[in-house]
Amino acid sequence: MSNSLPLFQFMDVAHGCAEAARESNALALNRCAELDAFIDRTASSRLKPPMAAILRINARGMFCASINTALIGYRAALFPTLRASLEAACYAQEIEIKPELSDLWVNRHRSDEDRKRSRKAFGDAVLNTCKRFSRLMPDNAGLVRQMYDAMIDDGAHPNVRSILPSLRMRETETHHEVAIGLVVPERVEVSLFCCYEIGLFTSWLMGDLDQPDEEFWIEAARLNEIKNDWENELLAGRR
Repeated sequence: MSNSLPLFQFMDVAHGCAEAARESNALALNRCAELDAFIDRTASSRLKPPMAAILRINARGMFCASINTALIGYRAALFPTLRASLEAACYAQEIEIKPELSDLWVNRHRSDEDRKRSRKAFGDAVLNTCKRFSRLMPDNAGLVRQMYDAMIDDGAHPNVRSILPSLRMRETETHHEVAIGLVVPERVEVSLFCCYEIGLFTSWLMGDLDQPDEEFWIEAARLNEIKNDWENELLAGRR
């Protein structure tokens, strides 16, 4: 099979960008790795009900996949994965408070009726989880809800804000060339920051919302400080 086909050309350029980004964005990646370790500990420390545990592990997997995508700087491609990660954490919360929902989730594809029941049961998972979280931390719960809605505009759905910023135009003697930048090295760090911020918000929803663990929230607060410092660095770089 010819390596001159466009897909292979994209893969070669993306690989080169990702390899370079691992060196040029080492600090950003280390920050993401610290957050991932926190998510991993949280996901693996609460193993009941089993389906809730599986969903939390999946949430972590989606976060890791988003980091890999961020290394090519294609920001719009992050949000479908990060949104699914947050949803998995919320599904886990729903099953945790109502273990009987495990069967609805597992049997979703058994029939059309099962699909309808599952969609009804989990359709408000994010809203319900944010409501529970708001009893613990109302401001943080509001941030999660805002971020979840913003992800639709930023790339989870094909909306204007997710597509137009990636357009590239070049004028030639005969025409204008229009393309979408799929590998954008100068956007790697901001893409990694997006992963970190949304991953941090998701991690809040992976803890016990009914009996808060002090050590969990102390570490979450430390990671939030890292986010705030990083955000200030990025804003300072734009001035």
